[in-house]
Amino acid sequence: MRSVGPSPSESGEVRLHTRGVDGGKEMNSNGVQTTTSSSLYSGILPGTKWCGSGDLASTYFDLGSEVKLDMCCRTHDLCPSKVRSYATRYNITNDSMYTKSHCICDKTFYNCLKKANHSTGDLMGTLYFNILRVPCVDERNGKTVFKLPPSY
Repeated sequence: MRSVGPSPSESGEVRLHTRGVDGGKEMNSNGVQTTTSSSLYSGILPGTKWCGSGDLASTYFDLGSEVKLDMCCRTHDLCPSKVRSYATRYNITNDSMYTKSHCICDKTFYNCLKKANHSTGDLMGTLYFNILRVPCVDERNGKTVFKLPPSY
């Protein structure tokens, strides 16, 4: 059985999916691109371009004003081992509206949010791990399973 854990050879095979060039973006007086309240309607947390449902980034390097937090979310979004919503992969079907990432990616995301030490990061962690409680993809006894996350 093929392992579902992230591997260095797979990490270069990620693709960037954006919601459009201008979705939720505005320039401030210094010419710096910022995320606006309209980003909330796109499901993205203020100050970020990667935290929420999808992303608003135009490139891999396009980050919001909350850089550390956005880097956590970008890394999680680009987890190479995941089962997208309403899809089957690794012989397991995800019948929910949320993509389920490998448990290693969720653990990295959890630790990154804690290390960011930011109120918006804590909000993201509470939402993802405590309220939505999105299960992660894991292997148990040679079988791929969904596992509930720890509390944030």
